[in-house]
Amino acid sequence: MVRGEVLVDGGARILVVVGGVPHPSVGASVVLYHHYIEGLRREGYRILNLMLLQPDNSDEAGLDEYRARLQEGEDFQIVTCRSPRFVQTSRYRHAFDHAALTPVRAQIEAFQPQVTLCLDFASAWAVEGWSVGSRVVWLGDLNFQTFLHHALYSLKEGEARFRHVAMALWHAWLWRRLYRRVLRPCESVVVSSKSSERHLAALGVHSGYQPYPWPAEPPPERMGVKAERPTFFFFGQLQGLGSRSAFHVTVEGIYPRLVRTWGKGGFEILIGGRGGLPAWVEAAIADKPEFRYLGFVEDLDEIMGRCHALLAPIDVPVGNRSRILTALSKRMVVVAHVNTALGNPDLVDGRSCYLADGPDAYVERLRRAVDNPEEAAAVAERGFQVYKRLFAPDVAVAVMNDIIRATLSGRVK
Repeated sequence: MVRGEVLVDGGARILVVVGGVPHPSVGASVVLYHHYIEGLRREGYRILNLMLLQPDNSDEAGLDEYRARLQEGEDFQIVTCRSPRFVQTSRYRHAFDHAALTPVRAQIEAFQPQVTLCLDFASAWAVEGWSVGSRVVWLGDLNFQTFLHHALYSLKEGEARFRHVAMALWHAWLWRRLYRRVLRPCESVVVSSKSSERHLAALGVHSGYQPYPWPAEPPPERMGVKAERPTFFFFGQLQGLGSRSAFHVTVEGIYPRLVRTWGKGGFEILIGGRGGLPAWVEAAIADKPEFRYLGFVEDLDEIMGRCHALLAPIDVPVGNRSRILTALSKRMVVVAHVNTALGNPDLVDGRSCYLADGPDAYVERLRRAVDNPEEAAAVAERGFQVYKRLFAPDVAVAVMNDIIRATLSGRVK
């Protein structure tokens, strides 16, 4: 559905394809989508926003708020397409519900976009083969990595057998083939994780890492006073791959060593986030009172302000974790796995955060965060400067705007 006629005269025309309803502060990828789109809006382009909506990523109230927030009108128009599920996976193939887009394809192509910004892979797949100008694709985590790692964790947790891992390897191969086919013709591919450059290069796809906009900086007075006993915060999308990885390291490796360090009840690990606790985690921490599950936390500033460190032992070598950026933006010291620096190379042990490669190293760094508050505060301040220099919305959005301008002028970055 489009409100008003699609205009093709006047300024540069940008098509933006996005899955879900962007929001300035609630969610994960949809947050950075909102800031990229809002940044283009401020540049004065004529924008047509194609939204791929399905039951698990949209609701009418959120869509109405988005229309009002972006001031839908002559220079910013919205087309919505709906499907029960756009990306469909079966035993032998991955498929996209292109039939859901058939009613609007002619309308989109009549807009004659000069550049199309596809926010994540499904958006690029949606308009594959369309006449939509030069394509800039932004990518989050790569499906062929997440698919396989989830299967390996399912095997570890007793939810899968080796044949399921074999099937995941097959599906990962199918994803790689799709990524190669869809992305190689695109003029520019931007990745949110530095490590993705290497994986895409193996497919013959050139890409460039760029930090993404992440709005989380609070006024300093919002941050609370540190708790008396050592207190650490574990948060994120609790059913996601990063949390799945970190839960295993925390429960199986870090927790027993924290008990040896501070004794039973001598410390606390607060768990917050969306999605609920995985069943195996709920069972594993039932007799461990040092873990406290908070559910979704409305006031992150107050909780994070009284914790001594963010505990982010994400050892899976995938992605550039937004929970770490949230902590950096709040001047909270981060204790993470060394693999997180594969996605974000500005995470440097002892400088912008603390990095560890095993349970003993985690506990040593958590102790430093508690016992040496001046050192921890200096590390947190340098982490904050990394956030301000690279991930603050005005900075990261300006980089994407430069890429769009270069693409419009034929000087693709």
